[in-house]
Amino acid sequence: MEKKRNKKHMEIYFKLIHQDVPKDLLARTEKKIARLDKLTGEGKFEAQAYVEITKVTGSQHSEAAWRASINVDAAGDRFHAEASEATPERAADRAVRELESELRTHHARGRSIHRKENGFWKSLMQNDFRSP
Repeated sequence: MEKKRNKKHMEIYFKLIHQDVPKDLLARTEKKIARLDKLTGEGKFEAQAYVEITKVTGSQHSEAAWRASINVDAAGDRFHAEASEATPERAADRAVRELESELRTHHARGRSIHRKENGFWKSLMQNDFRSP
């Protein structure tokens, strides 16, 4: 397992990488995942990302011959994205997009809950209790 250390709070591990995967693809994927660090707790927590890019077995009749899988562990939560495509580049890009979508949804949900909680406590402190 090859470990890449990001300057922020996310450690990125590449494991089970097929030998036909170009090294520049790993660098591009690392950059894209590192940009998602702001969605994994805004730098408050350390996160780990595990990336796998493999050739799909039994895909003789399928065009999707490459599989990219990304798992991110952050603040006690696990996020997963997986994609199968014809090339390793497309599979990795699609998996990163799916992971970004999942992280954005989780991040927005957390902000919404936080705002509701703050509104509740503010109204309680002002003796103007109403359900938010």
